[in-house]
Amino acid sequence: MGYDYEIIYKQGKENVVADGLSRINGAQLLNMTLSTLHSDLLADIKNSWTQDTYLQQLIQSLSSGQQHSKYSWQQGILYRKGKIVVGHVPTLREHLMKLFHDSALGGHSGVEVTKKRLAGLLYWKGLSKDVRNYVRGCVVC
Repeated sequence: MGYDYEIIYKQGKENVVADGLSRINGAQLLNMTLSTLHSDLLADIKNSWTQDTYLQQLIQSLSSGQQHSKYSWQQGILYRKGKIVVGHVPTLREHLMKLFHDSALGGHSGVEVTKKRLAGLLYWKGLSKDVRNYVRGCVVC
């Protein structure tokens, strides 16, 4: 064929050339996924900020250039330590827990696994307690 090459597998630390997806943090990847799979979900998360006066003030201060030790405002999305912030909207939070627990993605994996999946990408105050209560109330589990 005219091509002379050899495919060599390099393990973990030896493979210094990473692909584009491995350089994206979880919240950014979730943002990309949400915007392509379920366009309303990211909009619902953004809308949840408008119903929380603390988050509104926080977004306003971050937008004006003020720095915050835990929160950041990047490309129109509010993050806390790299995780997308979800405002205080119980129906939205329940929908997210259902997505991460009840769906094929979640597989009814239990409290700790569901909490870890959610907390790796999203943040809201009381997430652990909400997940624990949600999973304990799951009739399948």
